[in-house]
Amino acid sequence: MRKQIELTAPAAWINRRYYELQAAEPMPVIEEESEDFKVTLKEGIKIGIGAFTVYLIIAMAIIIL
Repeated sequence: MRKQIELTAPAAWINRRYYELQAAEPMPVIEEESEDFKVTLKEGIKIGIGAFTVYLIIAMAIIIL
């Protein structure tokens, strides 16, 4: 049988902190520049060749073993 857990009210400091956070002004949203994650064609080709090589190595290991 499962033991029932009785829910209790949270501690006073938790309630106080919750309402303090609710009353505070919202934080400004910081947006990241979209240029941070751009990949050049040369880098993309290197990544693709590397991923394909790893795929071949794993596939050959599975076939051999």
